Amino acid sequence: MLDYDLLIRGGTIIDGTGMPRYRGDLGISKGRIVALGRVEGTARRVIDASDRIIAPGVVDLHTHYDAQLNWDPYATNSAWNGVTTVMIGMCGFGFAPCRPDNRERAMLLMSRVEAIPLTSMKLGMRWDWVSFADYLASLQRAGLGINVGSLIPHSPLRIWVMGLEAAKARAATPDEVAQMAEMLRMGMRAGGFGFSTDRNIADTDYDGSPLPSHQADDTELLTLCSVLREFGIGSIEYTLRAQRRPDFEFTAALSRAAGRPIVWNALAQFQTQPDHWRKVLTWMDELNRDAQLYGMTVCFPAHLYFTLEEMNQFDDMPAWREALSRPLTERITLLRDPAVRTALNEDFRTVRTRVFSGNWSDISVTHSRAENRAAVGCTIAKLARASGREPIDVFLDLALSEDLQTGFKIHDFANRDLDALATMLKHPHAVIGLSDGGAHTKLFSLGKYPIEFLANWVRDRQLMSLEEAHWRLSFVPAWLIGLHDRGVLREGMAADLIVYDLDQLRVEPTEPELVHDLPGGEGRLVQRAVGIDYTIVNGQVTFEGQTCTGVRPGALLRSAAYVPEGS
Repeated sequence: MLDYDLLIRGGTIIDGTGMPRYRGDLGISKGRIVALGRVEGTARRVIDASDRIIAPGVVDLHTHYDAQLNWDPYATNSAWNGVTTVMIGMCGFGFAPCRPDNRERAMLLMSRVEAIPLTSMKLGMRWDWVSFADYLASLQRAGLGINVGSLIPHSPLRIWVMGLEAAKARAATPDEVAQMAEMLRMGMRAGGFGFSTDRNIADTDYDGSPLPSHQADDTELLTLCSVLREFGIGSIEYTLRAQRRPDFEFTAALSRAAGRPIVWNALAQFQTQPDHWRKVLTWMDELNRDAQLYGMTVCFPAHLYFTLEEMNQFDDMPAWREALSRPLTERITLLRDPAVRTALNEDFRTVRTRVFSGNWSDISVTHSRAENRAAVGCTIAKLARASGREPIDVFLDLALSEDLQTGFKIHDFANRDLDALATMLKHPHAVIGLSDGGAHTKLFSLGKYPIEFLANWVRDRQLMSLEEAHWRLSFVPAWLIGLHDRGVLREGMAADLIVYDLDQLRVEPTEPELVHDLPGGEGRLVQRAVGIDYTIVNGQVTFEGQTCTGVRPGALLRSAAYVPEGS
């Protein structure tokens, strides 16, 4: 009889607790780590990890795979990059609970606010659920190649209780808030890991109108967050209205009401407010004296890839939101109108958008039709100087000449200041992540963050030890969300881990590739790790290098609040 299902020999073990690394073996049986150190015995499979790192799989606390898991059970943008556990149900968005007659509308909302292709959702989603518990059961029944847990999103609760139109138009009555609180309790008992909501007006519905969660008053949010205090577990994910002192003070109030940590979005250095991050860190230090606030942090300069055919990242500017939320033919007509262009230009000049500072040297052309091929690689500022025309006209006319399909890139709108980013990454209340996996499929490529963090910040820049890095990538997010059997390599823990060559670790391609592999041939930006030899989920190898093995050992994770049906 074999002693182990899988035995990994001779690697450098970094266990995720922050303790020093050591050379050793790791034995796995029935999906659990059962032996560490010098391990003797036989195994069904032996992996030679000489000159390799053995580390916990990464726990990704912020994804939007709620739809993609229906057709991609591995959540590949994350799994390709060392992630073994993802959390969904973020930002108050999701597909459960959802009555059948609201399904189309739910997909429309997600097509705008999270830029998930509508065609892919229509073709790829099973829709064999109604309640939140049903949705979790659907994921489990279909089989997963990665571990998945979920928060309970706010907007579906409002829509279920109030109806769509009322949920988007007004504050809830005390009775409606009580009903939402009871539904949240039901979601927690179904295994939810907490609650999520969004107050950022830059996030809008498919037609540019407010999200249901935007209509919630302070009392509603405080009441819902207090439900978590009843369970004493889980966390809250919160997208602030704005990064001002009063917004952070209210975030602290939510944490105190829940008695739980809040992970807020997003801790970064933005070109539109290049020094504001300093104030944010000061507020974090002050407010964490009697609250638990953690900032979700992207660990590299973030670029935005877009066309004006599909673009929602200008929605925090009223004129742009009005123009780009229209159907394509109306949008083209509006973008040709001189008065509309004046308003759009004024938005860039006067409104502090998240992603564009107004400097036209920061926007370049990434792809174009043959007749405009000379523009590729040029900034809008350069094209405007060469033509003697206004940048807004050059930008819009180029896009209009190609039916809004011209590709553009906004260069490092976030985290251009690497010294600032280094300070944030070392902050005790920073959480490394924000992959947004499954969302903004053609706009961002953020799923590479574990590799960027380990290769760039740890190996090349030596910002911190590898021990601290894996503690931040795995243990910290697991602790925050309430996972007690993952995130570290210890006997009895779930066998989620990666085996990798630190010297070879990198992302390819350097610039994300647009591949059309979603249902209906829709596209997504893709970058994958090089240097990870094995990704192991619950004791089974899911990827050898970047080759998927086809097994589905992923678990539908349920929180400690879970009460099985019939109990």
